[in-house]
Amino acid sequence: MTCPGCHEEASSFRRFVLSLQGVTVAQSVQGYLRCQSCGRLLRVVRFQKALWGFLVPSVLLLGMFAVTYPALVRSAGGPPSVLLWFLLLFLILFVFSYGLWRFGELTSVGSTDEEC
Repeated sequence: MTCPGCHEEASSFRRFVLSLQGVTVAQSVQGYLRCQSCGRLLRVVRFQKALWGFLVPSVLLLGMFAVTYPALVRSAGGPPSVLLWFLLLFLILFVFSYGLWRFGELTSVGSTDEEC
């Protein structure tokens, strides 16, 4: 995501995943963040179409795994199947989080204390 004000990276992936990005919890849930370069208040307004290229295959893969899960439990046993299920869920959540960060489009909604 690029800041529309300073044209720098608005948020690193680590900052996107692990922090509130300089805003309150309520603002973060609504899609607000602060640019890490200039401090401008930004809002995610939409996502590029490529995000759906991440989401659709992930959901299809999860669906296929859910359908074959009973057979996997019978052949491999319970604990390996559960571990595989959680690994797959973690992978899908990670890929989806990366897609949200990479393909988000931002707009400036407020001023900053310091100019860009």
